[in-house]
Amino acid sequence: MKLSMNLVSLRKESLEERLRAIAEAGFEGIGLWVSDVEEFLAGGGSLERLGELLAQLKLEVPEICALGGWHLVDDKSGVQKEVKRIGEMCKVIGIKRTVLICPVAWEAEAPLERHSKDYRELCEMGKEWGLIMGLEFLGMRKGINNPISAWEIVREANCENGGVVVDFFHLLKGSGKPVDLLSLPAEGIALVHFNDIPADKPLEALTDADRVLPGEGVAPLEELLGNLKKIGYKGWLSIEIFNPVYQARPPLEVCGEAIEKAKELLSRLS
Repeated sequence: MKLSMNLVSLRKESLEERLRAIAEAGFEGIGLWVSDVEEFLAGGGSLERLGELLAQLKLEVPEICALGGWHLVDDKSGVQKEVKRIGEMCKVIGIKRTVLICPVAWEAEAPLERHSKDYRELCEMGKEWGLIMGLEFLGMRKGINNPISAWEIVREANCENGGVVVDFFHLLKGSGKPVDLLSLPAEGIALVHFNDIPADKPLEALTDADRVLPGEGVAPLEELLGNLKKIGYKGWLSIEIFNPVYQARPPLEVCGEAIEKAKELLSRLS
């Protein structure tokens, strides 16, 4: 399994400064947000320059965040335009294979057939651009809030560029359990968001901003990672936290701590 750092986890310094911190710490990949690219362009950068910088730092882009408005929506013309925009952006930057994070609707009450229809249409939009459309379940809502429910949609849609995004925070916050991962095939997981939960709050009170670095909380990370290993998952673990405590600190400091703790956890699996 390869380690990536999602840019949202770091202090809002320039994109180049954050990329350099991630590379210097030893990460192989980044989680890029469309808003990061837009700010880079607004500051005088170009897509070509961003591609050159990523190549220079030897950083891959395993994920791009995020695409909403596709789920349980009849008129998907706006979604189609956004997928095209992101696809064209990736082409110019030189990103050949990436997971576009596609969260489900906040309240996702509908038959499986409707979920899979919407997701199949989404995958068709991304296929032209080589995008993997990562269906992300959200633990704080009813409906699609666990890996098994998400996998049912992906399996029913049966798309080559489909897959579930497993976020450990959302899995624990929702109705999922670590053992659920054993029900998914490795090839059905597009990407894993790697994070931990603190000990000082009950699970039901946790928000995205409470996430902590892997190894600094009480989540059953060894069990979760062990189950991923059992099913043969060898993809990306992307550290994604939205915690202002980390976002206030120097990016290189946070990245250094993050990769050290992540590698220590992974070493226990061997």
